[in-house]
Amino acid sequence: MPPRRDDLVDNESLSEPLLSQQLPLCAENGATDSNQIVQREQQQGNDQTSTQQQRRTQAVSRNVHLTMLYTGFAFAGRSIWIQSVLSAFVYFLKNNMEAVGYITAVMGLSQLLCSFPAAFVADSYRRDFMLKISAVVGVAAVVATLYAMHTLDYLHLVFALIIWGCCWGIANTSLAALFADSVPTGQRSHYFTQRATLVTLGFSAGPVVSLVMFAALGDEWNIRDCAVVMSVGQIVCFPSLVLLCFFSDDDTVHHGNAEGQSIDGLLAEETNVSDEEAEDCQYNNTLLVTPNDSTRETGLSLDAEDGSRNRGCCGISENRKIAVLVATADVIGGLAAGMSIRYFPIFFVDHLRLGPVKVQVLYILSPLLNAFLMKIAQKLANVYGRCHISAYFKWVGVILMYLVIVSSQMGSPKWIICSLYVFRSAFINSTGALTKSVLMDNVPKKERAKWAALESLNMFSWSGSAALGGVVVGIIGIMPLFAATATMQLIGTIPLIFLWAKDTEPGQEENQHTFSSTTTSEERENNEDSDT
Repeated sequence: MPPRRDDLVDNESLSEPLLSQQLPLCAENGATDSNQIVQREQQQGNDQTSTQQQRRTQAVSRNVHLTMLYTGFAFAGRSIWIQSVLSAFVYFLKNNMEAVGYITAVMGLSQLLCSFPAAFVADSYRRDFMLKISAVVGVAAVVATLYAMHTLDYLHLVFALIIWGCCWGIANTSLAALFADSVPTGQRSHYFTQRATLVTLGFSAGPVVSLVMFAALGDEWNIRDCAVVMSVGQIVCFPSLVLLCFFSDDDTVHHGNAEGQSIDGLLAEETNVSDEEAEDCQYNNTLLVTPNDSTRETGLSLDAEDGSRNRGCCGISENRKIAVLVATADVIGGLAAGMSIRYFPIFFVDHLRLGPVKVQVLYILSPLLNAFLMKIAQKLANVYGRCHISAYFKWVGVILMYLVIVSSQMGSPKWIICSLYVFRSAFINSTGALTKSVLMDNVPKKERAKWAALESLNMFSWSGSAALGGVVVGIIGIMPLFAATATMQLIGTIPLIFLWAKDTEPGQEENQHTFSSTTTSEERENNEDSDT
């Protein structure tokens, strides 16, 4: 028999006090459980952060420290003689600007011809072996350059610069690949930016030495004083050549011989795969974007069959497209820079009538500001993405280049023109570490030396455009040449714009593999071999 309505009402009225007594207890228990969960999550987060910091501290190869030392000595010595003094020396020796472009083109061609065979051997055999060969070639280059400074002969200098080109072609490709192998995943942007900062500081240290020497020699432009300064630059380069003999392929983090073991090595141990396979798998997981729900739903996922990204209509993987676009931007930028960079010292000497000490001051300030902007660029890249910041900074540099031209044509004071030049050079050269890190993040370990050889292709295009720049200067003058440089540098940012849609999500680069679709961490650097 169903209960009566009165009984139901009585039961409900009796249950209400019981429920009202239990609710506070349940709420209190729920709050306690919630607090415990939050505390556990916070503790796990702290443990995770501590583990990541420990791995970052431990998994640093000896090759990283050697690379930093090599970079400091190499670029300090190189900047003493190759930045402003080489152009002035050749200009006074041959009394024409075309000779400056030709000698630069020869140096770039020799670097290109040596870099690709060296990259093949470095990827197939051992990278430290190629670095030792480059050290021997570098010693020969120092001797040949000192002899050319003694004889004051143009052909002897050409021969010496050919040997220097071979040295850089061998060393740069092998060192760039070995450096990338020696930096744990998640730290490349950090260490590449550190190295790029050392490059720019080296480019400042060199002009300081040149400034002191020119001041002691009388602060006048002449061929004999230029030869003395260039000879000192050769001597400063020598320690960097010795350091090349101490690198080792066995000290990369992926071989487990660094001071600790990388995350990749730990994963390789757990899954019983080789270090190289782990690295290649990591490459296949690398993309410009960071993972989120939208990317997972739009097809940016691993191909189950070949372990690589889903290929586009042309059968090219997303990683390859990214690498090609970044390399294209670098090559166009190299062509643009090469057209004018060797002619700025002549512009200061012939047009602004600046003495050697004042010119060296400009070459001190520009790399220092460049180093500062590199740090700013890396921090901004963590928020807005590396390709975004690279394009933005280059646009600022292009605008400043146009202002240099306009202010010079209007007869503005020299200090205004020089200030615009310093800021222009700093902005345009402050993103090399970011673009190089993008490139290395999107190529497999076994191909890194070959892609690093593109630096030599950049050098050749840079050198070839320097020869072209000499012809242009002789026909239409130096200001139209500067305008052409700015326009090409603007065009060079277009490939980076194509990557904006896949650029790193705000704030994700430090905690996840930048340009990655998996939860690995990633950071990188800049530069490489960048002339300012």
